[in-house]
Amino acid sequence: MTDLYFIDSFFRLFDDANKVVKKHGEIWGNYGLKSEEQLRRGMETGGVVVFYKDETPSGILRSIRIHTGHDLGMIPTTYDKLTGNGDWTTHDPDGNTIVLVDFCRFLGVDWRDASRYIINHAKGHLFPLAPYALTYSPDIARVISIHEKNGARFSGQKPKKAREGYVSPIATEGDTPEDAALMIYRW
Repeated sequence: MTDLYFIDSFFRLFDDANKVVKKHGEIWGNYGLKSEEQLRRGMETGGVVVFYKDETPSGILRSIRIHTGHDLGMIPTTYDKLTGNGDWTTHDPDGNTIVLVDFCRFLGVDWRDASRYIINHAKGHLFPLAPYALTYSPDIARVISIHEKNGARFSGQKPKKAREGYVSPIATEGDTPEDAALMIYRW
């Protein structure tokens, strides 16, 4: 059991917003949060939550709701198309698909505990909102394994250069973090 908890209101984490944006940007580079305004907009959609441990921001989950009509071909092929260049302008509150865009943990939190907690949060709070749920994960063996251990399966879809130029701090030889591996939780 972990002692993580989440905050889904920008105003509750207001004092930590700059720290969250900076940490997320360090991990995700060009695909990370660029401003507190981006963080606020994402949280207003209900798709962005920040995880805390001991009163300290410890991770973030960013998801988006879109309409796919149960057709994997409707999943945008790039991060920018999926998220409206990171501004979450493509979020559709009536969309039939929840897409886990990215999640990360900050230093000081065990990645196995954080991954389990974040995915369980998504299963309990986000997945019930729509009939379909999948990830837009970087094509990194360790990330794919986390999702498989939590019940996801590979869709067979791997948009190339979905996050062009992205270099992951956890990628190993053979991984292609620029590509997205669409992992299905519910389809």
